[in-house]
Amino acid sequence: MGVSGVLRAPSSPLNAERGVLLSAAAPGWAWDDEPCYYDAQVSALTIAPDTDYDAGSVIVRVAPGAAGRPATVTVDPPNGVIRVDNRAVTGPAGGASTVTVDRDHGTNVVRVTGSIPAGAAPDTEYIAVWHPAAFVAAVFRGALADHGVRVLGGTAYRATPAAARTVARRDSMPLSQLLVPFLKLSNNMHAEALVKAAGRKVSGQGSWDAGTQALADALAGLGVRASGVRMVDGSGLSRMDQVAPDDVAALLVAARGKPWFPAWYDALPVAGEPDRLVGGMLRNRMRGTPAEGNVHAKTGSYTGVSALSGYVTAANGERLVFSLMENNALVSAADLRPLEDAVAVRLASYRGADDRPRPHAVPAPRGAAAPSRGADLECTWARTC
Repeated sequence: MGVSGVLRAPSSPLNAERGVLLSAAAPGWAWDDEPCYYDAQVSALTIAPDTDYDAGSVIVRVAPGAAGRPATVTVDPPNGVIRVDNRAVTGPAGGASTVTVDRDHGTNVVRVTGSIPAGAAPDTEYIAVWHPAAFVAAVFRGALADHGVRVLGGTAYRATPAAARTVARRDSMPLSQLLVPFLKLSNNMHAEALVKAAGRKVSGQGSWDAGTQALADALAGLGVRASGVRMVDGSGLSRMDQVAPDDVAALLVAARGKPWFPAWYDALPVAGEPDRLVGGMLRNRMRGTPAEGNVHAKTGSYTGVSALSGYVTAANGERLVFSLMENNALVSAADLRPLEDAVAVRLASYRGADDRPRPHAVPAPRGAAAPSRGADLECTWARTC
């Protein structure tokens, strides 16, 4: 059904950030990750361009034209905030793509450079936006115009007036369902929004400080020692976060006795399961082993860092928890994952106290050569799984 009319907007046509404090980034986030969609700014008013709910980002598609001509660049969703500086060209058919998409620091200027071969499939990149709330306002304003509603007045970023009334409401999926894309796909922005929401719920402050304190108190209630955990954000992107494997294992054990455990357990990635929303980040790992369809675990990846923590049922029926963490590695996270997989497979094969150790083929690290693209990232961030 179409609509038409005029909306008079002396300030902002919408603003829903009340109670959640906007910060550009949490303490310890790498400045050069700012354009990365998995490192987007956190806002209560945000939007995702896809069904993975990658909030605070846009999809930039670079398509070839005729050889020697400029490439075509489109942004999804369309908006009046992102400005594209397109310097990409179309190269000869059959060549390699050298397209690079980046965003200037502190702006919404997206620069596209390099060459894409004639006849090639479009190159798709995700880029975090600067100031998600302003971006949503621009998208909303454009949607109104597309549906015949003229908006008079500018769009400004202001605090929500105390007397503001609700015009429309749509409830999100419950947390039990949101856990699936959150944990299966390692969605950092979900983690950050949930931590800030916890802070607002407990102390009335939607900040990282309040949220991480609420989380620390909850962990203490589960028997996790406060001295073993330091958190400054919700996702673990910060290099200032610290946690020990035994504390993660303690959390995993405590969770088994909680009424929410089934939802939590089912939301964890499952080794070797090909369905993306079942296997998640483990869909291509441990296939054809006793761990396939058995290990439910959460990964963690960063430059020089890899982790795997979760649950496995041993061959003798015993349900085990495990937590593996590797730091300061001179090889990529991709080189460390076979070691984690070997441990998980060994646990899945365990037959009890009389089980004798058996040799397992563990691939040796390849050395400190330059890692391939995405080798230090979660595979879902690099769009490889």
